Amino acid sequence: TDYDIEGEVIGWNVVRFLCNQKDANRMKFSTLTKPDLLESYEHKSKTIDWGQAKAGETRHFLDWMYGINISRALTLAIRKAKVYETLSSGRVQGPTLKILTDREKEISVFEPKKYWQLQLINSVEAWHENDKFWEESEADKILEKTKGKDGIVKTIEKSEKKQPPPYPFDLTTLQTEAYRCFGMNPKNTLSLAQELYSNGYISYPRTSSQQLSPKLGFQKILTQLQKQTKYKDLATKLLSKKTLTPNNGGKTDPAHPAIYPTGILPEKITQYSAKIYDLITKRFLATFGEWASRETNQIKINVEKEIFIAKGTRTTVEGWHIYYT
Repeated sequence: TDYDIEGEVIGWNVVRFLCNQKDANRMKFSTLTKPDLLESYEHKSKTIDWGQAKAGETRHFLDWMYGINISRALTLAIRKAKVYETLSSGRVQGPTLKILTDREKEISVFEPKKYWQLQLINSVEAWHENDKFWEESEADKILEKTKGKDGIVKTIEKSEKKQPPPYPFDLTTLQTEAYRCFGMNPKNTLSLAQELYSNGYISYPRTSSQQLSPKLGFQKILTQLQKQTKYKDLATKLLSKKTLTPNNGGKTDPAHPAIYPTGILPEKITQYSAKIYDLITKRFLATFGEWASRETNQIKINVEKEIFIAKGTRTTVEGWHIYYT
């Protein structure tokens, strides 16, 4: 069971009610690979985590006492109005419904107002070529051709922004990124990730952590990924670094680290599972990458004191982008 409050109390219930034991050893692992399971067994705790187990049992009692009383009160109340339905509420359900109700009320009283947006139509070829904005020097030449005509004034502003490597995936960011990249809904993403985990290809996906510990053995994982043709060059590049330090995020999880590939070569997986595996693997690689730089060129066009803006961004220093494409 998970090494968290809910997992510990489930394990404790199994131990005392099914096994008739007062205590048990405790293994902790985040992948189903043979080496990790053997290591977990060799370093198992002598007892369950009693702090988490007691906390979980306490929460169960509170949920039951709060939920059963409020649910009974609601059900009896509507029966006075001759409505014979069963209503339920609880420690989490009640406040959540209140938030949804308040939001729905805000939506229902919203009054939309008409507004207008002006769009300046120009020759597309004059501003970009092959979906890439012109260099500043080229843009300057284009601007010179029309400068001063019909009171039109055009200026260019340039800015550069450095981008740190991304954080390792927790479940939420994996689901968000899978939707952005492939249009997959969160339920399908979790199902595919669970399948990859069950086959030993990735770590446990139901985690809220954005942190990877050096104890995982980054060099070992990269060496395994090096055996896969698709990631050979990228893994080799990272292995040439003196130190391997991921750009960890702030979110943690007491039960599991962030999602990462185990390095085991996936066999006979579906097209969609392969996409999720590739996304997780490349994200893992990118967390060890260098900072990237992005340059933004913004063109402001003043037409009769009405300002129109055209903007384009390009990568000037690839950095971690080479791993996450």
